[in-house]
Amino acid sequence: MEQYYIALNPEKKLADLVNNQKKLVQKTIGNQKYLQDPPHLTLIIFTTDKLNDIIQELENIIKNFPKFNIKLKDFHVFYNDPWTKCNTITYSLSEENLSFLRKIQLKVTDSIDKFNTKGFDYAYIGDKWIPHITIASIELDKFDLVFEK
Repeated sequence: MEQYYIALNPEKKLADLVNNQKKLVQKTIGNQKYLQDPPHLTLIIFTTDKLNDIIQELENIIKNFPKFNIKLKDFHVFYNDPWTKCNTITYSLSEENLSFLRKIQLKVTDSIDKFNTKGFDYAYIGDKWIPHITIASIELDKFDLVFEK
């Protein structure tokens, strides 16, 4: 069963900022996890065998989906990230974004849940979700070399 994710993509100005940070990490310590991923804000990860149905649900949601501003708060680190076993450096978002993004996440999750096979249990829903934009997941022995920069 394939694993998929649904994410929000930032506009160019914010994407450029994140990509510049990714380039700095690459230049300083070489390739790390997530460096090649485009800037995005993951809403949910799931498995399904009804991808076309999910795409249709998402198209219905985004028909009237307004643009909104994202305000970065500061850097946030997921130390010993359970997914990567590394320290994952991210941009955290302002408090005013959190409530709005959690509503979006729940709307998306509720609309696709009937097609989710639950072959992958994404535990980060609602208040358990910390919206962020990832820069990279840094190997533990290289973390100090890059974090201060």
